[in-house]
Amino acid sequence: MIETERLILRPWREDDIPPFAEMNSDEEVMEYLPKCLSWEETVQFYNRIVAEHSTFGYGLYAVETKSDGSFIGYVGFHHFDFEEEFSPGVEIGWRLAGKHWNKGYATEAAKACIDYARRHRLFNEIYSFTTVCN
Repeated sequence: MIETERLILRPWREDDIPPFAEMNSDEEVMEYLPKCLSWEETVQFYNRIVAEHSTFGYGLYAVETKSDGSFIGYVGFHHFDFEEEFSPGVEIGWRLAGKHWNKGYATEAAKACIDYARRHRLFNEIYSFTTVCN
């Protein structure tokens, strides 16, 4: 678990799936991603995230606010392996529900993740990239 002034980054729980699915089906949240995700696609994504945590001991963390404990999205790391000159590697990424945008949460959580990775020497390089449509 990683804590910041306003946030808790923690392992995922099954009760995160409904708000995660709501976020993944929101057209505004998913505007610059290939498509909105169905319930089934969200559950598959959730399972991949949990599996990656199990394999590496870190990954995309569920993020909740300290003020009310509500799930607001994810921030963290993902191992990628696709055909590109810089692959394979580890990326930092985030997705937050729209009502939590413009509050500095993604920046706060991403900085905490990077600090955590440095302190625990998780990897030597980190990447950030997005889809072509973004």
